[in-house]
Amino acid sequence: MDIPAGFEQWQWQPLEVRVFAATTAYRLIEPQQPDWTLLQRWYPQCTEQKLSNFWLCEIAGRRWTFLEYSSGQWVLMPVVNPVVERDSPLPLGLDLLSVSESNGSEVYLYFSNKPMPRLQRQLRFRLAQRIAEIKTLEQEDDLWLLKDNDGRLVFSQHGDWTFVTLLR
Repeated sequence: MDIPAGFEQWQWQPLEVRVFAATTAYRLIEPQQPDWTLLQRWYPQCTEQKLSNFWLCEIAGRRWTFLEYSSGQWVLMPVVNPVVERDSPLPLGLDLLSVSESNGSEVYLYFSNKPMPRLQRQLRFRLAQRIAEIKTLEQEDDLWLLKDNDGRLVFSQHGDWTFVTLLR
């Protein structure tokens, strides 16, 4: 199996996934629950924080996710960036993960491995003329309102990863 070192100690069942592209995911068989302490020892550079049982890590130049897709069922798989036919409506310079529609708004989801403060400094410079107002929602999340109904940007830091959502 083509799984990262460390994970090889556990037992896996290969699963074919056809969401964005054909890829192989692996369902954890044994142990039934991941040992997060052991994962932290194997990959100390990765996020300690789990987001709703979701873990991201760059291992040997490849991004991996380890998540609980249903109660007690864990899956390890490489992160496959989809090919999105639409270009980003703003010059953010970020990896575009998905484009969807929700409640009549277009939703663009981006991610970066840059820390949120550094990413925000870069985007403040890049989008300076388009930002109407910056509001802090929580200590870790920010909301930027853009001029001329260009939309809203929501920033969220999760460990070493920053997610940016553009709502238009």
